[in-house]
Amino acid sequence: MDLKCRLYDISGIPNMRDLGGYATKDGRCVVMGRFIRSTALNDIGSDAVLKLKELGIDCVIDLRSKLERKRAPDIIENHDGIHFVHVPMLDNIQSNFVNGNFSGDFPASMTEMYIGLLDNYSDLFKTIFEVFADKRFSHYLFHCTAGKDRTGVTAMLLLGLAGVPAEIIAEDYSYTRFLFDPTPVEDFPFEIPKYLFESAPHTMLATIRHIDERYGGIKQYLSCIGIRDGDMQSVLDKLLKE
Repeated sequence: MDLKCRLYDISGIPNMRDLGGYATKDGRCVVMGRFIRSTALNDIGSDAVLKLKELGIDCVIDLRSKLERKRAPDIIENHDGIHFVHVPMLDNIQSNFVNGNFSGDFPASMTEMYIGLLDNYSDLFKTIFEVFADKRFSHYLFHCTAGKDRTGVTAMLLLGLAGVPAEIIAEDYSYTRFLFDPTPVEDFPFEIPKYLFESAPHTMLATIRHIDERYGGIKQYLSCIGIRDGDMQSVLDKLLKE
């Protein structure tokens, strides 16, 4: 396992890693500690909360569905000094997973799911990036349940905005397969495709290719969904300025 990212060893938060450290196409580097991705924060203790505060985390964004959050609320929600934002993503699908009564059709692939997120839930990504742009906050942790899909697409948009090459973004996305042990497929009460637990680099490369072909690139996508130039610059400053 050759990971090129900074991992955080905090009890109860597997798959917690920094978006910082990656080089951009123009020779700059994403700043460490500003944007951190992880699994859910429902199984952490006071020591872990203290470590998050020591890292300077002042805003946590929970991307899980309403039911996921209700059944396993983030411990961090009720702590002073860390602002909490809930942006429920894939609400119907994930809530049905939790209830064990999924009856709809699965997407043909993870790429199709990610493209559906980007094309059909742009209002949610607009909300997320407006929080990222908020000048009250400087150090973020964002997460879903496993820290792979909703978190992975958000991380892709951040790294792409910074100018990190697509191949590196895809490699970073793929690290979840080493860092998070999902529920075995056979343990689900309904048939579920195995690809839902995979994080192959080609999946994210195909997603980025869709953004390039349909919108003209990640910056253009963010502009298309309503992110103002000033807000985009604010996020860029947090990503790239020491």
